Amino acid sequence: MAENLNTEADKYALYFPSIQLASAESIVDADIMRDGQAPKKLRGTDFNYLNPKNPHWHYKYCLATAEEYKGKDGNAVSDRDAASIVMGDSGGYQIGTGDFGDTAKWLQYQNEPETIMALWRSSYIREEVLRWQQAQCDIAMTMDMPLWAMQDWAKKSPFHKLTRQQLTELTVENLQYISATRRVGSCKLLNVLQGDNDDDEDYWYNAVRHYGFEGWAFAGGVGRRGGIRNSVRMFLRLAEDGLLNPPYNWVHMLGLSIMTWCPILTQIQMCVREKYNSNFTISFDSSGAYQQAGKFNEYFVGNTFGANLKEEWTMPPTYFPSYYTVANELVPLPLNKNHMQYEFQAMTSPIAKKLTLQDLCVNKSAYAKRIVDDFSAEVLINHNVYTYAKSTVAANQAVFVTRTAPDKMLAATDVIVELFNTADWRTLLEEKTKILEAAARA
Repeated sequence: MAENLNTEADKYALYFPSIQLASAESIVDADIMRDGQAPKKLRGTDFNYLNPKNPHWHYKYCLATAEEYKGKDGNAVSDRDAASIVMGDSGGYQIGTGDFGDTAKWLQYQNEPETIMALWRSSYIREEVLRWQQAQCDIAMTMDMPLWAMQDWAKKSPFHKLTRQQLTELTVENLQYISATRRVGSCKLLNVLQGDNDDDEDYWYNAVRHYGFEGWAFAGGVGRRGGIRNSVRMFLRLAEDGLLNPPYNWVHMLGLSIMTWCPILTQIQMCVREKYNSNFTISFDSSGAYQQAGKFNEYFVGNTFGANLKEEWTMPPTYFPSYYTVANELVPLPLNKNHMQYEFQAMTSPIAKKLTLQDLCVNKSAYAKRIVDDFSAEVLINHNVYTYAKSTVAANQAVFVTRTAPDKMLAATDVIVELFNTADWRTLLEEKTKILEAAARA
C-alpha cells in the first residue's frame, strides 16, 4: 500500500518542496527515463509524489517559481491532481538578481535608478506572473522588489542603486495592480514582508500592511536570514495588529530548510489557532531536496531528533558514491543497507529501497565522465523529498508527541506560548531571545 505522508504532516507547520521544472517534466511522462528498461520497470510517473494515486508514496504539497513555470505545460504542476496544493513563488529573488526575463538586460542601466523604475513599470512581468499564479496555483506570493538588492553582495543586481523608498514604491504599485486586476477566488495571495534591520522592516511593513490579501510571506531579514527573533517578532506584531485574524489565514516562510525551526513554527501556529484564527496555517519551503541531488549528487539521511541538538537535529547532505568500482561490483548492493566501504548510509524511501547502488551507477566504463544518469538523479530527488517531509514530521513529534527533544527546544516552544499570552511581548522577546536562538541554531 502506498504511504500517505499528508496525514501526519497536516498536524504541523507544512513543508513545501521547491519542485524544479526539469524533474516536474520527467515525472509526468510514463516513458522510462533511461535507454532500455529502467530497474524494477519504474517509469517517470512512479516519481510523481503529487499524484494521490502514486503506487509508492504521496505528498500533496509543492512550491513552484514563476520564473521557471510561467508559460509552461506538460509538467507535474500544470498537470497536477486537483487535490494537490501548489504554492506559487512570484520570483522576487530572481527579479532582484536580474535573472527574470527582461531584467537580465537592465544591468547596463544600474546607475540610472529612474530608468530601472521606468523599465519595470513598462514591463509585463507582473501581469504574466499573476496570470500564471491564478491559472496554476492555490496559494502564491505577491510581487515584491527585494530590499536586499541594495546590499553589497547584490552589486550585480540591476536594482542595486535603487533606494529603500524606490523599491518600496514599486512594490506598492505592484500590490495596487494585483488588487485591481486579480480574479477573486482563483488563488490565495500572500503579501511579502521583509527588511534586513528593524528600521527597514518597520518602513516596509507600514507601507504594505494595508494590502493584506489572504495572508503573509516572510522574506529577507524578516524570514530565515534575519534569524528566529525577527520572525517571531513579526508574527507577534501581526497578531497584535489583528492581521492574523480571518481572512489572513496563512503565513509562508520563504527558503527555510532548518529542522530546528519546525517545532517553533508549529507552536506559533498552535497559538494563533487557539487565540485568533482556527484556520491559520504556517508553511515553509526549501529547494535543497532537488538542488543537492541534481547539482551535487547528494542525498539526505533522516536524523533521530533526540536530546542532542547539535548532532541529532541537523541533516547535512551525503555524497552518493557514483564510482567506477561501485558500478562494477559483482554482488548487488541494496540502497536500503549501509555499505561502509563506500561510506554509504542506507536510503529507506519507498522507491530507493527497491533498488541497488548498481541500479544508479549505470555506466560501467572506466572512461565514463559520469557514472550516474538522469534516472539516478530522479531517484535521489524522490528520496530527498520523502526524507525531508518525513523528517519535518519527526522533528515536530519529538516536541509535541514523545517529548524527547532537547531541553533547549522544549524551552523555546514554552517561550512562544508565553509570548502569545503576554501583553508586553516586546520586552519579553528581548529577554527570551537567547532561549529561542539556542534552539533554532543547530
